Amino acid sequence: MEKRKTAAGFLVAIIMFVLYNIASTLFGGAENFGLGFTSVRVIISFGGIIAAVKLFGIDIKFRGKDVLRGLISAGSLLFLAECVHNLFDAWQTPEYGFLQALPAVIIILIWGMGVGLFEEALCRAVLFNTFRNRMGESRSSIVKSIVFSSLIFGCMHFINLMDCPNLVVTTFNQVAYATLIGISLACIYYITDNIWVVSILHGLFDIAATVMGCFVTSGSHIYANQDITVLEAIKTSGLFAITAVIFFILLFREFKKRGIEE
Repeated sequence: MEKRKTAAGFLVAIIMFVLYNIASTLFGGAENFGLGFTSVRVIISFGGIIAAVKLFGIDIKFRGKDVLRGLISAGSLLFLAECVHNLFDAWQTPEYGFLQALPAVIIILIWGMGVGLFEEALCRAVLFNTFRNRMGESRSSIVKSIVFSSLIFGCMHFINLMDCPNLVVTTFNQVAYATLIGISLACIYYITDNIWVVSILHGLFDIAATVMGCFVTSGSHIYANQDITVLEAIKTSGLFAITAVIFFILLFREFKKRGIEE
């Protein structure tokens, strides 16, 4: 029975990924902030979440107090600090006033939350719980489930080479830091047991990286135009590696609190 659930979980993840890429092709690529693509992405997300409920019995009720409590937990606050760093890292001198940029800002907010929901539905609700269901609830099993699901999340970014084959170092860097971000979010998901918390945090992270584009003539971009240096890649991934270590410390504190043994 567990093997069937594992197979079904991976099948759901594959279907979600294929449907996403079909939609991306139809709507003109991943760097599409339109409401049409976002709507399709949200529909796929809810399909995956419902499948995770059926397969693994995860709790998806949106309770305001629980979500708020999750967002102000130690791990979430640390991740929000990463969001702020993301915002300042993407800072550009504004060329438009707030009211002038507001329509674009609203689109980016909707787009970002759609991205956060889809990637958390796929990587946490489906993939993490698939590994967790198969491996069990011991400390080592949870850690493996976090790492394996995050590695898949990171490696998904290799597909960016299809759109931008010249951005080799940038893409490998994306794979590295996406894996580390995935580890952080998976730890938060395990600690809070709330898919909505990590979806919101993930959405805010992506919004912070792109929203400044609403205030300049060049606009928002998911991908850079020029490849970065290896040193820049090490600097970026190194920062997320440090925070991933902190998240593992928080994870083991949670193990101790729950009385989870090896």
